[in-house]
Amino acid sequence: MVNPLISVLIPVYREGVILRDTIDAVMNQSFQDFEVVLVENNADELSLNILKEYAQNFPAKVRLVSQPIQGAPSARNKGLQESRGRYIAMCEGDDVMYPNRLEKQLSVFEKNSAHISLLSSEYDLVNWENDKIVEKSMKSKSFWMERLALEGIFRSHPSTWFFEKEKAISVGMFNEAFNPRLVEDDEFNFKMFLNGSLVSVPDRLVRVRLPSIDYLALKNEQAPTVQVLYKLDIFFSFLLSALAKQSTIKYDKRGFKKIRSQWLREIGVGFLSYKNGIQVGRKLILDALLEEKTNLKNWKEFFRSFYRKRNLKHNQEGLLLESDIESLLRRELFSLNNHRL
Repeated sequence: MVNPLISVLIPVYREGVILRDTIDAVMNQSFQDFEVVLVENNADELSLNILKEYAQNFPAKVRLVSQPIQGAPSARNKGLQESRGRYIAMCEGDDVMYPNRLEKQLSVFEKNSAHISLLSSEYDLVNWENDKIVEKSMKSKSFWMERLALEGIFRSHPSTWFFEKEKAISVGMFNEAFNPRLVEDDEFNFKMFLNGSLVSVPDRLVRVRLPSIDYLALKNEQAPTVQVLYKLDIFFSFLLSALAKQSTIKYDKRGFKKIRSQWLREIGVGFLSYKNGIQVGRKLILDALLEEKTNLKNWKEFFRSFYRKRNLKHNQEGLLLESDIESLLRRELFSLNNHRL
């Protein structure tokens, strides 16, 4: 299909046999002017064979592209760049569209295209086997959205996202600094919010699977504690800088102190379980306390950190690297000092 109206973007890593449900659901949409862009992102053998099968059996509809740089941001950016459609409908490799998803979202978007930057929908949360609805899910806010009391922004699942390709490119697509994964969805969602309206179709248009135990273990392996800290630093520094440049967006500026305090405390507590991480953990917890002195959780963890028993079991991940320790002790993570709050 040379010029489809919609490109359905599906990044693939190690989804395996459930990919068939995902791709079949796209192929059976009521609206048929689309292409499927399958992004092979270092997929395992089973997943890759399934991708090749669909590309071979449906050459007019399905294209297979490869992205060797590991990570959801890189895979999505590759898919965006390779897409031929005016619109992008995203779907994760383990989720399943309802038959009217594309038709419904296209209709809503085209009627409101002057102001919508990112269209989403409600969705059903289902078990891994996809035979039971666990929760009929609504759009929800993340903790940082609540702390900042931002108006007009909400969190939606990326498998429900529908947007114009050129709009996504104009905001810089997905930030590959977050590879292989972490807060890339929040950052992209926020960039689209700054460039239009976020709108949700009041219908459940996708079935989103709860992750399996194996998949959760894989995600945890991809997010070492120190890397999580650095990526959060990138995200919140971006958020702080972007909002400082806006004069029309209303938000609670004090919320940044609450956000910084919370994640410094939580990650600091995590470092205390490393054999050589107590010094860093104490510093992060102290930073959290200085940011929000009236928070009882901060005081509780502060005193706990200085009265820890020496015979506690340590984190099985091993020791923190000396270079990480030195960097964390020197660096002002998510610094508020250069901004007037």
